[in-house]
Amino acid sequence: MPQKPYKTQLVYVEGPDESAFIKYLRKHPYKKDIRGCGMKSEIIIAQGGGFQDVFDEALKRKENGYDRIVVVMDYDWMGDTPAQRKNQLRRLEEQIQDKNTALLIVNKPCLEGLLLSILEDENFSEEDGCDSLKSHFQKQYLDKSERKIPDNYTKFFSREKIEIARGRVSSLDLLIRAIQNEV
Repeated sequence: MPQKPYKTQLVYVEGPDESAFIKYLRKHPYKKDIRGCGMKSEIIIAQGGGFQDVFDEALKRKENGYDRIVVVMDYDWMGDTPAQRKNQLRRLEEQIQDKNTALLIVNKPCLEGLLLSILEDENFSEEDGCDSLKSHFQKQYLDKSERKIPDNYTKFFSREKIEIARGRVSSLDLLIRAIQNEV
């Protein structure tokens, strides 16, 4: 029986830390789930610009033949005030809905909040401040340079911890479902 053709997925991320964490998920706790799922993923790190520039650049890459585009970005990056962030997120969601072009995954308030939500069994919000969350994560778990190496996440992020957090953190659940080709 011939093997079914793979679809291709571009995962377009804000920075190297997001890339490293997604690569860790694909390589370690979810490797068996991804094998044979029918989706090959390529992770590309955005090369600067504002959130709208990054989003638009990701959508342009659909022309390169990808079957699906997944854009992963931090909520705090969408504006300086809660009202700005909310409006920008709404605008991006409308843009996606109109064109049915991509899957947007937003880490609220930021990647560090997501990672701490997994490790510390609580949810974080934009009131917690991403600078303080980043500082806390880097002091307690992985420093800035360690975060860029996917294998370093193994020490703290077991599949069991991640699965528990999936029920509380919708962006984490959506990300895992995307890399498993379940969305």
